[in-house]
Amino acid sequence: MIENAIREILLQDTEVTEQVADRVIPIDRTLDDEIPAITYTSEEPPFLRRLDGGAARIVKQDIEFDIWHNSYDEAKSLARRISKVLSNFSGPKSNFFIHLIRCGGAGEDKEKSVGVVSISAHVIYTPPEET
Repeated sequence: MIENAIREILLQDTEVTEQVADRVIPIDRTLDDEIPAITYTSEEPPFLRRLDGGAARIVKQDIEFDIWHNSYDEAKSLARRISKVLSNFSGPKSNFFIHLIRCGGAGEDKEKSVGVVSISAHVIYTPPEET
């Protein structure tokens, strides 16, 4: 799953891990859970099609992140860092080849009163060869 590769990219950044440790999780959380944290969800990826109608090996997938922090400003700052880390990455990761990650909506208000903002990442990648 590409989500594991994206998680690895985030956990390799010291600025991210200094704040969230390993709390980059693919589930929703409650307000009582430890913060700062990053949660993410994604939809089943559509395969791109070649001009002849056959399936290409390149996949597009959108991943939504919620960034939970002690304050709105801290969440927004971490969201900007995550966007920068992901947008600057291309190459192999966890048997995938990531061509492009384009982030959008960095710092959109989700729950301003408790320090939660959302960003989205549009990922274009080649999955590992099936055996």
